[in-house]
Amino acid sequence: MEMEQRIGVFVRLGKDLRNVTAMWRENPSSMPDVWRRTMEKSERENGWFTPENQIKALEGLSVLLSEQSLREGLAPYGSLFPVSKPKTVAVIMAGNIPAVNFADFLYALLSGHRFVGKLSSADTCWLPFLAGEITELAPELKPFIRFETETIRDSFDAVIATGSGNTARYFEYYFGRYPHIIRKNRTSVAVLTGNETPQQREALGHDISDFYGLGCRNVSKLFVPEGYDFIPLLQTLESFTPLAENHKYVNNYEYHRSLLLLNGDPFFDNGFFLLHRNEKWGAPVGTVFYEYYTDQNELNAKILRHEDQIQCTVAAEGDFPRRVDFGKSQVPAFSDFPDGIDVMQFLGGLA
Repeated sequence: MEMEQRIGVFVRLGKDLRNVTAMWRENPSSMPDVWRRTMEKSERENGWFTPENQIKALEGLSVLLSEQSLREGLAPYGSLFPVSKPKTVAVIMAGNIPAVNFADFLYALLSGHRFVGKLSSADTCWLPFLAGEITELAPELKPFIRFETETIRDSFDAVIATGSGNTARYFEYYFGRYPHIIRKNRTSVAVLTGNETPQQREALGHDISDFYGLGCRNVSKLFVPEGYDFIPLLQTLESFTPLAENHKYVNNYEYHRSLLLLNGDPFFDNGFFLLHRNEKWGAPVGTVFYEYYTDQNELNAKILRHEDQIQCTVAAEGDFPRRVDFGKSQVPAFSDFPDGIDVMQFLGGLA
């Protein structure tokens, strides 16, 4: 299957995603039955996967699958793909966000390799469903796609595994002899100046709270200048009250609030967000850490030193690792590879 055909198939899927999510936004009952059933099953399976969060995830994929996005993303690789001798790539998936490993699925199929996915028990619905949509559009891709819910039984040639720092050690032990990409815990940060507009603060609220803050691209740490006034930000975050409708989120928020109170730690609280001064990087659900800075150059150097812990940096400007604008952290482009590792280059090296 030639590259033009592969691009065309994913562009068509992107259009379907835009149409279906637009239907849901206008009237949820107008969503096609098979899509709605998948959404309902996904929510039953994982309480974090509310309909709103599922739609947000699908909308993000529709942006990734625009023709412009795909062509610009593939341009640096020239005629390297599709490979002439396909390999089997095993992808060990996370389950924190609906269809979180879709990009790996996309990269594998565009590259011409075979994809075998080990599904997370927290997300068994969306990626197999979207793969089914792909094979309806292009039946010749069906032999190149397989999913497993337990161990991957058949042989494979390379591994892409997403997990935590602890599971990364497990992955290194079992898959170290294969060509591999092993992803560890990361979080995202935002650099504020105090001059943000209301629109930028609102966009930052999405960077923090979309998907309940469970993603590695969610902002969980703020760098703010000395004397920063938190009140405008807290007022802006009040518009995200639907977070408090999810009991799993509320349980996390109340637990960490209780810990802060017991320890006598000062914090800001607007009823469902906790802002706590802390030098650590990854904050728990319902909490955002913050740290003051006085010198922009020192801040740049600090972020660069800890680049291996940062997925992306939200900032209006500046030369930060994988910088994105406010509100864009959860809409990665084709080349926004997790952990900064070029997956397409990795896949090209397997041939």
